[in-house]
Amino acid sequence: MYRPTLRAIAVVALSASAFAGGGVLINEVDSDNPGTDMLEFVELYDGGVGNTALDGLVVVLFNGSSDTSYGAFDLDGFTTDANGYFLLGDSAVPGVGLVIGTSNALQNGADAVALYTDDDTSFPNGTAVTATNLVDAVVYGTGDPDATGLLAVLGGPQVDESANAMSTTDSCQRCPSGTGGPLNSAAFSVQGANPGGDCTPPPGPTVLINEVDADNPGTDTLEFVELYDGGAGSTPLDGLVVVLYNGSSDTSYGAFDLDGFSTDASGYFVLGDAALPGVDLVIGTSDTIQNGADAVALYMDNGPSFPNGTAVTATNLVDALVYGTGDADDVGLLAVLGGPQLDENANSMSTGDSSQRCPSGTGGPLNSAAFSVSAANPDTDCTPPPVADVLINEVDSDTVGSDALEFIELWDGGVGNSDLTGLVLVFYNGATDTVYGATDLDGLSTNGSGFFVYGNAAVPGVDLVFPDNSLQNGADAVALYAGDDTDFPFGSPVTLTDLVDAFVYDTDDVDDAGLLALLLPGEPQVNERGANDGTGHSSQRCPNGAGGARVTSEYVQALPTPGSNCTGPRTYCTGKTSSLGCVPFLTFNGTPSATNTGPFQVVVNDLLPNEFGFMIYGISGPSNLNFHGGKLCVKSPFARWLPVKASASDGPPPCTGRLVKNLNKRIQSGIDPFLTVGQKFNAQFRQRDAALNDGFNDILSDGLRLVINP
Repeated sequence: MYRPTLRAIAVVALSASAFAGGGVLINEVDSDNPGTDMLEFVELYDGGVGNTALDGLVVVLFNGSSDTSYGAFDLDGFTTDANGYFLLGDSAVPGVGLVIGTSNALQNGADAVALYTDDDTSFPNGTAVTATNLVDAVVYGTGDPDATGLLAVLGGPQVDESANAMSTTDSCQRCPSGTGGPLNSAAFSVQGANPGGDCTPPPGPTVLINEVDADNPGTDTLEFVELYDGGAGSTPLDGLVVVLYNGSSDTSYGAFDLDGFSTDASGYFVLGDAALPGVDLVIGTSDTIQNGADAVALYMDNGPSFPNGTAVTATNLVDALVYGTGDADDVGLLAVLGGPQLDENANSMSTGDSSQRCPSGTGGPLNSAAFSVSAANPDTDCTPPPVADVLINEVDSDTVGSDALEFIELWDGGVGNSDLTGLVLVFYNGATDTVYGATDLDGLSTNGSGFFVYGNAAVPGVDLVFPDNSLQNGADAVALYAGDDTDFPFGSPVTLTDLVDAFVYDTDDVDDAGLLALLLPGEPQVNERGANDGTGHSSQRCPNGAGGARVTSEYVQALPTPGSNCTGPRTYCTGKTSSLGCVPFLTFNGTPSATNTGPFQVVVNDLLPNEFGFMIYGISGPSNLNFHGGKLCVKSPFARWLPVKASASDGPPPCTGRLVKNLNKRIQSGIDPFLTVGQKFNAQFRQRDAALNDGFNDILSDGLRLVINP
C-alpha cells in the first residue's frame, strides 16, 4: 500500500495581507433601527483571539451620494473584549466600546464602513474613498440601488439590510463570526442584530461528506472529497472547513476553507486533484489524500484553526468518515470521529471504487455505517446496487399479554446474507390509511438461511429490535419498499411507488379497502385469528415465500417460527357461520405421508349433528373467493371425497357434529395419482344446512394446507 510521508500540503487560508491589523474584521453593521436610530453600531472581531490591541486601526464611514468620508474613528488605545469583539456605535448600544453619537450617527445607505491601518487625521470629512491601507470593508444599504463608486474601490457585493423586510431589527453580519475573511462582503447575511456576540446561524440544508476516493490507478491523480447538501442546490459553504487527518498520528495534515464556495445546482461540491473532471476546489495534483487508515472531517470552523499537526477533535464537527484500503482500524480516529471504518478495498477494487453514500445523503451526518463501496462517481448520484429479492414472510402482531413477542420476518428466497441496503419497512394505520412508522434497513442483511427478523427484544433470534406493543393489531399493513425511511414521514398516504411487497392484516376486523390497494387485485386481508388462536398464532407464508410479492392468499395461521422455516400443516381462510351460530373449523394430528403407516387425521369441528357433508381438495393452491356467503378456500380444479354424515354428539353444544378423516389412507390408496411426495395439498369441508335459508343452504369450514411427506 502506498502511503505518502507527512508533508506540507497547502492550507487554503487567509493570505498574509488578510492579517494586516492583527486579523481584525468588520463583523456586523446595523445602520437602521426603530424610530430615531439610537442603536446603530459597527462590530469588529479578531477571530476569537480576545483582548487584541486595536492601535493603528481606524474605522471610516463613507457616504454613497458623494463617495467621500463623513466620519472617522481612531482606535488607538482600544482592545477587543475577551471573546474578540469591539463595538463602536450610539451611546445606548449595550456594551459599546467607543461612542460615535447618540442617534442617526450611521447613515442608512447606500453607504459603506471601512477599516484601515491608518489614523483618523488621514480621513477628514469629504475624503475620497480609497483602497490604500484597506483592511476590510462592507458597502450596505436598505433597499437602495448599488453605490457603484464605493463598490469599485471597496469591493462588493452591496449588502441589503432590508433583505428580509425587517431592516429596523436586522443587521448585516458575518454568521458565524469571521465567516468569509476580509474584503468578502459576499459572506455577510442579514438577520436579527446581536452586537457583541456571535449569531445563531439560520437553519439551512445539511451539508454532508458524501463520497471519498483516496486510491486511484498509478500516482493517485483523481482523488477527491465530495460534499452534498441533500439536493437543495446552490448552498453557500461559508463557515465550513474540510480537514484531512493522518491515522499514523491522529493529527491533521491538510485543511481547506470553503468560504465563498457553494454547491452546484444539484447539491454537489467536489474538492480534489487538478486532473479530476468537474473539480470545484483544487487541493493538489497527486497523492494529496492519503490512502488510510485516515479520515476526512467537515467542521463549522475556519482553516487557520487546523494547522498541520492539530490533534483530531469533535468540536464543531459536522460530519466525518474514517477510511482505509484494507488497513486495520484506527482506534484513535474512530474514538473521536465515530465509525465504523470504511474499507475502499472491500471489493478488491480500491483503485476504481470509492467510499460513498448511495443514494446520495443516505444515513445523515456522522453515520459512516451508511457508506458503501462502489465505482467512483464524483459530482453525481450513484447507481444503487440491485435491491435483494426479499419478501415479507411472516408477521405476528397479536401476542399473549402485553404484546412482547411481535415481529416481522423477511426472507430472501434462501440465498442467505443478502444486503438489505436500499429497503425500508413501512407501517400503515388502517384507521387513517397513513404511515405510523418506517424503519430503514441500510447496513443490515439476512442471515445465512435467508431470514431477517425485526421484532420485540424477547423474540427468539431477533436481528433488529423495536419496542414492545408497537405493531398494531389491525386492520393495518406492513409494506416493504425500495427507498429510505425519510421518504415516509408520519402521516404519509398509501403509495405503490417503489413497492416491493405488502401484507394487509387484521384480528377479526373488517376489510380495509384503502390498504388492500397495496396487494395484487383480489388478494385478501389476512386475519391472524383465522385459525381461532390469534395470540398464539402468526400469519406466515408456508412454504417460505409462497405466492410471491403482494400475494397474501398463501398465508396461513400457525405457531410462530421467527427466523426459521414453517413446519407442518396449516389452517387458513375463514369458515361460514351455520344456522346454529357456529363456524366449523379444521384441526389435525399426525404427519401427512406417502409411506408412514400411521394416520394423518383431519378433524372437522362444530358441524351440524347427523348432517351430510363432503371434503373438497385440490393441488392448485389456496383461494379466498367469496362463495355462497362464505369463502371458497381451495383453488379449482378440485376433487371431493364421498359424502359422509357428521356424528351426533362429539362436540360442544349446540354444534355437536364432528367428523374425522384419515388423509394418509387416501394418499396411499393410489386412488388419486396426483397425491405424491412433495405435492402441496389444500382442503375444505362443506356441509348441508337446510335451516340456514340463505339461498345456498350450506356451510363451509376454513381451509387446510400441507405438503405430502415421503
